[in-house]
Amino acid sequence: MNQTNTQKPLKEFIDQEKLREDLAFGEYDLSDAVSIQAGLFSFYASMHTNAMLQTEKSRSYFELVEAQLDTKIRIRASKAGEKITEKQITNKIRMQSMYRIAEARYFDAKFISRSCREAQQAIKNKGDMLVQAAKAKTIEMQGQMRFSGNGGGQSPSQRIQEALDK
Repeated sequence: MNQTNTQKPLKEFIDQEKLREDLAFGEYDLSDAVSIQAGLFSFYASMHTNAMLQTEKSRSYFELVEAQLDTKIRIRASKAGEKITEKQITNKIRMQSMYRIAEARYFDAKFISRSCREAQQAIKNKGDMLVQAAKAKTIEMQGQMRFSGNGGGQSPSQRIQEALDK
């Protein structure tokens, strides 16, 4: 039953500095940011999925430890001819260090999973902001084209492309 010591350390998944970099974009790197957005979202969604799996494994282990301790306490009480209430069993389980370690591990895994979910949501929000920024840039370029006359015989789409290339 001493499996807690052999458990692999929890994986963090999210590098906060890298997330900060992935969320940043400027007016001048708009097209680059748009081009990598889907890949970023997929990457962070995958990390969130892996974190949820880690949480479920931690929860399962926590429940296993609880069940093993429950059985052990009941057997000891039975052999000793001791009458024990459910509340007493619960209290004895919670006093065991194995239980507290497994519980803390499960809570840590839940925290990591929630952090990954928030990172995924932040990347999704960045995508929404990119769409808004692209719309604003398009409106701005259309305004510039109105002031530049007929654009030297170019079609509007050619002028937009030329403005984007600047």
